[in-house]
Amino acid sequence: MKIIKIVFIFILFITNAFAFDGYKEIKNNKNIIVVKDSSIFNTNMIKDKMFLVNYIDPDERDVNSKFMDKIEKLQPNIGSIAILNMSATWLPDFLLEELIKENQIKHPATVFVYDYNKEFVKQWGLKDDSFVVMVFDKNKKNIFYKEGELNVQEKDELTKLLMSN
Repeated sequence: MKIIKIVFIFILFITNAFAFDGYKEIKNNKNIIVVKDSSIFNTNMIKDKMFLVNYIDPDERDVNSKFMDKIEKLQPNIGSIAILNMSATWLPDFLLEELIKENQIKHPATVFVYDYNKEFVKQWGLKDDSFVVMVFDKNKKNIFYKEGELNVQEKDELTKLLMSN
């Protein structure tokens, strides 16, 4: 058991050592809209609890979706934001908006956000045309970052991290 704790602490250390450090406040950007009420997205909502934030190219939406469904059920006390990179797809906005409505019903606790102009790619340096998974602690510090599909080890690490909250 002691070895498992040491390995877990080492993994957290390594993750933090190479953690994404591009977090910047985003306010009043009319290209980033909260789906539910059409308000302008504000990063100040990422506070007071751990947040799982996914930045998703709609063409890559299935890459980690089954795992994200499991995570959401495991830990309901974590904030969840899904930011859709609307400029990264050939799909028309009206079709994407219908898909999002279905996902809002399936994931009522998740805040869905449209990024119409790749603002997170520009301002945070996120990978374009990808599925990016990030976790922020209650102080807005990034504690997990992964571009693309999560492998088994990363899924385990992310699960333990979120369950430790």
